[in-house]
Amino acid sequence: MKSRLLPLILLWFCAASWGSPTLPKRVVSLDYATTTTLIAMGLPPIAIADIDGYRRWVEHPRLPEHMVDLGGANEPNLELLAELKPDLILITPYQGHLTELLSQIAPVHSLSIYQSTGDAITKAERMTRELGQILGLNREAEALIADTLSHFEQQRKRLETTISPPLYMVRLHDDRHLWIYGDNSLGEATLQRLGIINAWQQPTNTWGFSAQSIDALNANTSASVLFLEPLPDGGINNVSLTPLWQHQTWYQQKRFHKVPVVLMFGALPSAQRMATLVVNALTEEAK
Repeated sequence: MKSRLLPLILLWFCAASWGSPTLPKRVVSLDYATTTTLIAMGLPPIAIADIDGYRRWVEHPRLPEHMVDLGGANEPNLELLAELKPDLILITPYQGHLTELLSQIAPVHSLSIYQSTGDAITKAERMTRELGQILGLNREAEALIADTLSHFEQQRKRLETTISPPLYMVRLHDDRHLWIYGDNSLGEATLQRLGIINAWQQPTNTWGFSAQSIDALNANTSASVLFLEPLPDGGINNVSLTPLWQHQTWYQQKRFHKVPVVLMFGALPSAQRMATLVVNALTEEAK
C-alpha cells in the first residue's frame, strides 16, 4: 500500500505546480519521531502536536522557537492547521482515522516504525530515506543515517575499557509497575549496536516493551537497571523508600542508574541520544 502512496504524493506536488516539480517546505508533523527526524535533516516542521508532551518525553533535539502547537496528536486543531496552509501533513498509521479530514487541508503521508515487529533502527533508516525522497532531501537523509552509524561506533569505542553488564531498560510508572524494553524497541536495537546484552529476553509487543512488576528485574542477578526519565513524582528517592524496593537485590547493590529523557518510540536522532546516555551511565559506573 505504502509503495503506491509515495509516488502519488510526489505526483500531487508536480501537478500542483502545473508540471514544474515543487517540493513541500511547509511541513506539519503529528508524530514525535518524525519531528526529530525533520529537525535533524534541516527542515523543522512549522507545527507539531502537543509541544508540552515533546518537552517532557523527547526534549532533544530542541524545538525551534515559535513552533506552533496544534494540540493533541489524535485531535489536532483543524482550524489552526488550515490557517497555516501546510504543503504536507505527516502522520503515523495510528492516526489513520484523521486522514480524510486532514487531506482536505493538505496532502497527508503516513510513516511507520513501530507498527510491525523487527529491528527499530533498521525501520527508522527506512523511514528516514522515505522522508528524504518525499522532501527532496535524499542527501540529508543519507547523511543522517551515516552520522548515526558513526555515532554508534564512537560510543562503542568509549566502552572498550569497560566491562558492561547486561542491562534492563525500564520505564517506571510507580513503585510496583513498569515497562521493560526488549525486542522491537529502539533500546534493544541501540544496545545491540553498542555490543551490550539486553537483560530482558522475554516477549514484547510491537512497540518493544512488556508490562511487568518490579520483581521482574530480579530474573538476571548480574544485570544493572536503567530507569528512564521522567520518573514518577518524587523520583527514585520516593519509590525506593517502600519495603518492596528495599528488598530488591539490584537496589541493595546499587546496580541502577537514572537516564535523562530520551524518546523510546523515536527514530535515528533518539537512537543517537540513547547510545550516548547508556554509555555515559556505564562509564560513570566504572569510575
